[in-house]
Amino acid sequence: MVAINKIREDGYAFIETLENERFTIAIPVGEPAFCAIGLSGWIPKHSVAEIYQELQKAAIEISDLTH
Repeated sequence: MVAINKIREDGYAFIETLENERFTIAIPVGEPAFCAIGLSGWIPKHSVAEIYQELQKAAIEISDLTH
């Protein structure tokens, strides 16, 4: 439950897999959320904020197109 609360607080999920040092960052789309978008691969931790901002822009655009 702690992890879910952190995701809600941060507004995104950042998951690290132990295999091949792969990462996933995902965010909800819509309010309330009706889907999610994300990016997986080698993501340097210092790039998370920039990727989050770009995903947020895309999420807003997707949400606007569906309403």
